[in-house]
Amino acid sequence: QVADKALIRVSVDGESRYVARATWEMEKAVVAEIAAGKNAVPPLMESIPASLTAGLTGGQGEATHLILESKDRFIAIQGYAGTGKTTQFRAVTSALDTLPEHARPQVIGLAPTHRAVKEMRSVGIEAQTLKSFIVDWQKRTAEGESVRFENTLFLIDESSMLGNQDTAAAYQAISSGRGRAV
Repeated sequence: QVADKALIRVSVDGESRYVARATWEMEKAVVAEIAAGKNAVPPLMESIPASLTAGLTGGQGEATHLILESKDRFIAIQGYAGTGKTTQFRAVTSALDTLPEHARPQVIGLAPTHRAVKEMRSVGIEAQTLKSFIVDWQKRTAEGESVRFENTLFLIDESSMLGNQDTAAAYQAISSGRGRAV
């Protein structure tokens, strides 16, 4: 497999390890999309009124500011179970609701499982599985449609459960459509 270039030899702490070429290429594609998305979009809000983050923990407030004030197309927020991610995102949607309707982004949840989609919908977030989003985007693109997401904020839940191939495809779709994702 090394001779056929299906496996790539990499050095880790001076020791040879092997990684599948397909995995390596998918990870490179994900990292490339993230890098290309740095400083690529205007912030959703220039500043956030303090009243919108009142009652949040320090981490929740920082995450809210990051989501709303970042110029990056892709941002990541790590939140363990029970840390108040839903509460924090309610602050984001409350802040977005203060924007004029034409400037207010559509928020779409993407998740790897139907259970996670159901949870997002239960708190008022329009959601679908990541796989259905990718299949829909691929179909529409194959039919010649220029799929646009300029005023869309994708909320990707349970991202650690996603495979590299789906992550790379979703990032490509969001990036090519000029959207943004958390």
